[in-house]
Formats: sequence, C-alpha cells, structure tokens
Amino acid sequence: KLLEKYCCENGVVVPDRCTAENFARVFAELEQERRPNAEAICDMALENFIEMRDKTGDVRFQALKKIENKLENAFPNLIRSRYAMVCYGGEGNVSYSNAKHLGLIQDEILQSLCSKFQTEAELAEAAEKVDLNEAKKLLEEKLLPEQQRLGIDLSTVKH
Repeated sequence: KLLEKYCCENGVVVPDRCTAENFARVFAELEQERRPNAEAICDMALENFIEMRDKTGDVRFQALKKIENKLENAFPNLIRSRYAMVCYGGEGNVSYSNAKHLGLIQDEILQSLCSKFQTEAELAEAAEKVDLNEAKKLLEEKLLPEQQRLGIDLSTVKH
C-alpha cells in the first residue's frame, strides 16, 4: 500500500516517483503504523519472562490465572487471556497493542475479583467461589466499552 501511495500511479511503478524522499516517507509511515505493536509485543515478552521467573509459584498468581480461565470459559466473547489474544487473535482487530491494552484492564478486573480471597486456603478455592454475576458486570462495564471503542471482536479468538 505505501509503495503504491508514493511510487505508483494506477498500480504501475513510476520510476520518477521512486525517490529517496518518497522511500523515506514510506519507511516513516511504516514505522508509525507498526511501532505500537512492536513495542507491545516487546513489553509483553518481558512481562511474560518476569511472570514465569517470579510468579508461577505464587498462590495469588495461580488463583488469578484460574479465575481468568473460568471467566474465559464462561464468557468467551467478553474476555480472552492475553496469551490467547496474542496467539490466536489476528482477526477481529486483536493486534498486539490492543491485546496489551485489554490485558491491563482484565488484570484490574481479576485483581478486584481476587481481592476477596486472602488466605492460601481461600485462594486455593477462589476459582470455584468467584462471583460470576459480579465478574460479568465488571467485564461489561470496564472491558466491553474498550473492546467496542477499539473495534475488537473476541469471537474470532479460537484455540
């Protein structure tokens, strides 16, 4: 698209338009278009490294992941894990930057739902005891408006 915009006319390359200035414009626009996704995947890769290194043995973290999984199965068109969005979400406008953004909102919701469970015993049962009505309300109030604003369709995220 960008080469066509700067170096072509009617779908045909015009050598006189293939200038250094036009190529510079192509690369500048390409960088502007792709940078948000490149930065998002870089940030999420680092977050994943820290998560795997520091958190997988943490009882609260495990409870959050179990609650996330339960919500994902109960409300697949409202919430998908960032992992699922990144791996399976190219369609439906689920870009890396959108997945990162939604993941931050989802984390707030999960933290809120998990805050009611404090002891190790409570955290071990959190997924079974999480209030699905409250969860759905939070997803619809906080997450759904962002999905709609960004034009995201989570029904395309399959795994």
